[in-house]
Amino acid sequence: MKIYFDIDDKKKTTSYRLDLNPYEAQVLIDILERVPVTRLEEWYIYTMFRRVKKIDKTNKIKATKKANSIKIKTSISRVIEAIEELQVKGKDITPYAVSKIAKISYNTAKKYLNEINKDNK
Repeated sequence: MKIYFDIDDKKKTTSYRLDLNPYEAQVLIDILERVPVTRLEEWYIYTMFRRVKKIDKTNKIKATKKANSIKIKTSISRVIEAIEELQVKGKDITPYAVSKIAKISYNTAKKYLNEINKDNK
């Protein structure tokens, strides 16, 4: 069992994870359900929480931002190619037509069409 929790500081939030096997998790639940706890139970909780691991999310955030920027660039280039194809064929440039040719969603086509039109004005 993995227990995730965040600790909020004034400046940032730090994420942590505690890995427990099913037996340890059940013992912890049993201890926490009873109040007051004995000295032995306090020691058990203390030793268990010494195994808490800090989670570094910076790499995940960087990877997500990189993947999103690649996806955006790909979508924009598909929209531009679809616009060019529609212009060659002499057809109206609509979000629906662009989405079908570019093989992207209607909402994505509409979003980038609006951005491209703003840039061209």
